Amino acid sequence: MHSKYQRFQETLLRDLRAIFRLLRVGLHVLWATVLVSVVFPALGQYQRDRLIQRWAKQLLDMLSIEWLAEGEAMEVGLCVANHISWLDIIVITASMPSTFLAKEEVRRWPLIGWISAQIGTCYVQRGSRMAAYRSADTMTSLLQTGRRVVVFPEGTSSDGRDVLPFHSALMQSAINARVPLQPMALCYACAGGFSDAAAYYGNTSLAQSLWRIARTPALQAHLLLLSPMDTQGHDRRALSTHARAHIRQTILETSGTV
Repeated sequence: MHSKYQRFQETLLRDLRAIFRLLRVGLHVLWATVLVSVVFPALGQYQRDRLIQRWAKQLLDMLSIEWLAEGEAMEVGLCVANHISWLDIIVITASMPSTFLAKEEVRRWPLIGWISAQIGTCYVQRGSRMAAYRSADTMTSLLQTGRRVVVFPEGTSSDGRDVLPFHSALMQSAINARVPLQPMALCYACAGGFSDAAAYYGNTSLAQSLWRIARTPALQAHLLLLSPMDTQGHDRRALSTHARAHIRQTILETSGTV
């Protein structure tokens, strides 16, 4: 009986803590709309990047997520990463301000879609080869202006245990812009072991994902910045294969499955 009561107390406290975290996150998102609408127009790109980075760090703190970035980020170039969750973008932004390529559905998310569009996110229609090529042209222009662009070439998200096949079309932007390509490996852990608490895939809704993350105690996010690759003299398929292999090996080693 005592054990049941104790479990009830623990569950109740966890739920209350999650509700409090989500209330803070909601207010933080509303604050972002003010920043983007009122403050951004008066700032240069560098100042905007720093403001976005600080906002992302604060969001991770509100969710009690401990994050760690290892390795050195390129100042300019195309970064490719495995994709687990919407949280990936927050973790990467907290580590290094970047321009992202996101799926078209994100644009339709309440508030978040509008904010992401205002800060320069590019969108691609999933499953459309022509849309991918048009996005590659847009990314080439961004890279040529000195921006760091991040893409998730799996084209969808997974539970994070492995890395899905990469779509190579977007790699062409790095070749055309004559900039390096940097693979990045993302993983999440809890209590010292692999965790799929942050995973946003399948039929999971955004609300369900938020609730699950908010209820998870001591969630950790780990971003590993791997060695940049020279894109000149290579085709996009070779770059895609090599980048995926490097990320996959890192993920498997980090999650302790090899």
